[in-house]
Amino acid sequence: MNTKTIFAVLKNPEGTAEQGIQAMERFYHAIGMPINIKELIGRDITDEEIKEMTRKCSRDNTITCGALKVLKAEDMEKIYQMARGK
Repeated sequence: MNTKTIFAVLKNPEGTAEQGIQAMERFYHAIGMPINIKELIGRDITDEEIKEMTRKCSRDNTITCGALKVLKAEDMEKIYQMARGK
C-alpha cells in the first residue's frame, strides 16, 4: 500500500468502508453466496419474523451477544432489519 492510498483511506474512511463492502458483496455473488436474508430464503421476511428471530437470539431479551461490541435485543433487531435485502 502506498502513501497516497493510505491518505485516501484516512481522508474518507466511510467511503473506503463502503467500497470494501461493495467489493465483498460482488465477491459473494461471484461465488453464489447470498448477501441478505431475501437472497438466502428467496422471499421477504416480515416484521413479525424479525421480532421472532430477535426474541430467539436474545433468549427472550435475557442475554446479550458479542464481546467487542455488546449487542442488546434492539441492536439485534436493527441488524436483522438491515439484513432484510432490497
